[in-house]
Amino acid sequence: MPPIKYSVREISDKLKNIFFFKNISPGAILKEMDFFSDVNESFLDEIADQVEICEFIKDDIICRHGQFNDRFYILLSGRVKVIIPTEENPRYELSILEKGDFFGEEIIFSSDPRISSILAIVDVMTFAMPGEVLKRLVSVSQFIRILMDQRYIERKLKRDLRSSPLFTPLSDSLFDEVLAKVELITIPQKSIIFNEGDVGDAFYLIREGEATVYREIENEKKIISILKEGQFFGEISLLSDEARNASVEVSCKSELVRIKRDDFLEIAQKDHNLMDELQDVVKERRRRRDDLLRDPSIAIFTRKLLDLNKEINKHLDIITQCSIDTDNGSALLATLPDSRYPYVYPRDS
Repeated sequence: MPPIKYSVREISDKLKNIFFFKNISPGAILKEMDFFSDVNESFLDEIADQVEICEFIKDDIICRHGQFNDRFYILLSGRVKVIIPTEENPRYELSILEKGDFFGEEIIFSSDPRISSILAIVDVMTFAMPGEVLKRLVSVSQFIRILMDQRYIERKLKRDLRSSPLFTPLSDSLFDEVLAKVELITIPQKSIIFNEGDVGDAFYLIREGEATVYREIENEKKIISILKEGQFFGEISLLSDEARNASVEVSCKSELVRIKRDDFLEIAQKDHNLMDELQDVVKERRRRRDDLLRDPSIAIFTRKLLDLNKEINKHLDIITQCSIDTDNGSALLATLPDSRYPYVYPRDS
């Protein structure tokens, strides 16, 4: 059964029909929540048509892993379970969220599909809004921006950093210290992060945006690599102050994560065995970097393949969401070329 949905403005209009609530506005309803505490009421009135109240019943899947669901949710009542598929358990439980918690915030900084599923443990009521509305709220509310940054560090950045060989060997306690030192910075379009020959002093990870890595050869820019969200650069500088071997420029306004070398070393040196292990990682990264510099076309080709793969998966996801239940089981709806009628393809025998 699909969730029951109605906008905040519809609720406001219903309340106005009651004598005691004649002057209530949609913005005033939203303003009652701590989440919107520093947002101007007139601005909340503007977005009220796009903020829906959604009701889900127990065992409903609100968001599904792998889907491109462009919605952000705030729990008004009930509890939900955050689950991910693993090799051992297709519904591995990560956490429980309760009234006042939120989920889906990654949509404002990522074009990737959902990384987890959200399952209603009991009947649930939520606020739901499109990603564009959340982006507007982040731009006008310091409080919401801080909340989004905190959740990004706790949820997504933690996973992205662990994918780097330099952070994998860190114990949980040391890794948490590193997370406490990260800086979230915004870089204007066409800004140079560093130039070839600069002394390395920080590691960077792309939260949102795109960065071009290039070298100056005979007064011409030779592109080495194109990096996008979740990818990182400058990792060798965390353990070495050697000069940068390439320049990095953002092609559009970008959100970056920065970890300074001095901060990282102060933490990593608490474990001397760890420092030896990290030096081995750096040697391997240098070797891979040198291979890339010799043949930069590999990086460009890989980037194009990754982008193509993402687009293919988007279309596949759209198709797989067009499913219905029939007497013979689950079926997939698709439209044949040059046909106005749907074709039902049985997914279950």
